[in-house]
Amino acid sequence: MDNIKKVKIIWEDAWSDTEYLELCVAGHVKAIMRESVGYLLREDDDVIVFTSGIVDNLFKGRIMMDGIHIIPKGMVKGIIYLTDAI
Repeated sequence: MDNIKKVKIIWEDAWSDTEYLELCVAGHVKAIMRESVGYLLREDDDVIVFTSGIVDNLFKGRIMMDGIHIIPKGMVKGIIYLTDAI
C-alpha cells in the first residue's frame, strides 16, 4: 500500500433537496465546495478516482477498498498530495 498516494481533493459538488423552494430562492443556490481526504486510485483527463478507505483483507489475501469517489475532472479545484505526519 506504500505506493498509493494520499491526497486531499478540493472539489465542487452538486446537491439536491426534496424541500420546496420559492422561485426567488432558486436563483441563489449554487454548488458546494468539498474537501475530501483519501487515496488516489486514478487521475486522467476525465475523472479523479479515489477511495476513503483501504484495508489489507486477510481473508481474501488482497487489498480491498471502500468509499469510492469518482469526480469529473472539471469539478476538481485542487489536489494536495499528503505525506505522513505525526
